[in-house]
Amino acid sequence: MVSIGLCEPQEMVREALVKAMAPMKGVKVLVSERDGNSFIQAVEREKPEVLIIDVAHPAGTGLDIARRAKAVHQHAKVVALVDDETDAALVDGYEAGASAVVSKNRPVKELHKIVLDAAANVPLLTSAVVGSAKKRLTESGYVWIDQLDETDRKMLELLTRGYTDRKISNEVCLSLQTVRNRISRLLKKLKLSNRTQLALHASRLNLSRRCRVRSITRSRQRPHSPTSPIHQRPRNIPRRGDSPWFLHQRHDRRDQAGSPPSRRD
Repeated sequence: MVSIGLCEPQEMVREALVKAMAPMKGVKVLVSERDGNSFIQAVEREKPEVLIIDVAHPAGTGLDIARRAKAVHQHAKVVALVDDETDAALVDGYEAGASAVVSKNRPVKELHKIVLDAAANVPLLTSAVVGSAKKRLTESGYVWIDQLDETDRKMLELLTRGYTDRKISNEVCLSLQTVRNRISRLLKKLKLSNRTQLALHASRLNLSRRCRVRSITRSRQRPHSPTSPIHQRPRNIPRRGDSPWFLHQRHDRRDQAGSPPSRRD
C-alpha cells in the first residue's frame, strides 16, 4: 500500500482528490493539508511515500514546499501538479526534486498510475527529457528573458497588455527614447522584426509565471468520478445567494426588478 501526502490549497479540490483516490487499489492518502508549514510537519511525522504537491500554492510556492518536504523526508517521491506540462514546468519540477510533473487536467486514474510508478522507482522525469526541455527553452528565449532586469520585464509585461511606448515610459518612469532603445535591444536579441512579434513572443513565454507564486483561479468543482479531470469547472453556476457569484450579479437583479430612482432624479 503506497501512502500519499497531499498539499493542495483549495479545500474543495483537495477533498475531491482524497475522495477520488480512496477507492483506488494500492494507495492510501495519509496526509492532506492546505498550508505548506502544516504539510511539512505532517510529512516529517507520518513519512508518506509519495507527495502530491500543487506547485501553484499561494501560501509559499509549491516548489519551495517540495524542496522542504524532501529535506525532512529524503526518500519521498514528489509528484508536482501544474496547470500545464510545459517545458518550464518540467525543468522547475526536476530541479525541485520531483519524480513526475502532472497536469491538473489529466484524469485522476492517470495520476493514480503515476503515483504507483513513482513509488516503484519507475523513471518518469529523466535527465534526457529535462535536457531536451532546457534546450527548447534556451532556443525560445525563455532562459534569456528570465535573466532580464525588473524594468525590462515590466516593459515586456506592459507590451503584452497592449500599452504604447509612451504609456510604457510613464509606467516605468523612463524617457520615451530610452523605452524605444530598450525595446529595439530586445528585438535584436530575440531576432524579431517588430514590437507586435515581441509582444506575442513574450505572451507565449508567460512572463507572469516568473513570479513563482501564482494564484489558483480555477472555479470550484463538485466531487467527481475517478475518470473526470482533476480540476473541472462546474457546468451550472449556483443559484443567486448560494455562491460568491451572487455578489457579482446583484446589478442584473436590479435590472430585472426595476432599479429605484437615484437621488439625482
